[in-house]
Amino acid sequence: MKKILLFLACFLLLAALACNWLSVPRTEAPAGPPAFIPPTEGLPPVTQPEQAATSTPLPAVTATIPPAFTPTPLPVPSSVTAPAEAATLAPPLNTGSPYAVILVAQNDSLNVRQAAGTSSTVVEQLPAQATGIHLTGREAAMDGDRWVEIQRSGGGTGWVNAIYLAEYVSPQTFCADQRVTALIDDLDSALSASDGEKLSALVSPAHGLNLHYLRAGTVANYSPAEARFVFTSEYVANWGIHPGSGMDVKGTFHGEVLPTLLDLFNASYEMHCSDIVTGGTTYITSWPYEYRNINFYSLVKPGSPGVELDWRTWLAGVEYVDGKPYLFALMHFFWEP
Repeated sequence: MKKILLFLACFLLLAALACNWLSVPRTEAPAGPPAFIPPTEGLPPVTQPEQAATSTPLPAVTATIPPAFTPTPLPVPSSVTAPAEAATLAPPLNTGSPYAVILVAQNDSLNVRQAAGTSSTVVEQLPAQATGIHLTGREAAMDGDRWVEIQRSGGGTGWVNAIYLAEYVSPQTFCADQRVTALIDDLDSALSASDGEKLSALVSPAHGLNLHYLRAGTVANYSPAEARFVFTSEYVANWGIHPGSGMDVKGTFHGEVLPTLLDLFNASYEMHCSDIVTGGTTYITSWPYEYRNINFYSLVKPGSPGVELDWRTWLAGVEYVDGKPYLFALMHFFWEP
């Protein structure tokens, strides 16, 4: 009996000790949710891309302005793309000189309207080859176009888009004008020296310079401002399909066109007024009908003896603005297979 009581006493003592151990708090356990470190902490700062861009200066925009191109062989504009205020900066009107129609297709005509603007009533139509047109001296800017008032053949006045008019000079007067040969000499000098400022001063301020590098290719129109940069501009133009290879001819003015011009001017070239002269072609050569009232010279490099086929011709069209001759067009002919 004593052994049983002793056993029970030991059991109760062990039970009490166990309860006291369970009631002690466990301080190593977390007291709340863990603290999260933001994922960006400790990472290197991100470099902003726009900061790197400012370290490299952009090239001057005007130095790479591409010329205006038209996919058709002839530049026959439907409107003038200059802003309206350009009319005040346009070359002065020479009311003392008769004018002629240009840039109008053979089977088309130039509308004469009652007032400036294409919304005005048509009162007369001038043939594409019309000459003897006299200006009154009045002009207006309408929707970006320069309009001039003319004296109508049957009396009264009307308005036409000035882009389709040029001062008329007879072929006889043109061929006798020594200023034209001086103009071509200045072109030679500007090209040889890659002098953009000098070339710019030779380009027509009324219509720019229409460049026909390939006779059936695209036509590039250079304004005087654009002509200033042709020797430095890296703009790559598609000049059209080469008649020999059938491949697109692409390149800059100074890389593709300039060498062929210098090939002529560096040779003993010939000059023929108002007459197309070549070294022999497999195609029909002609001065565009739209240029009918623009005079020109043929600048011809004859073929080498024994080779003959390396001849080259550039036609130089000349427009008069306020009585002074300027370059209007350059058209390239060469032997084609």
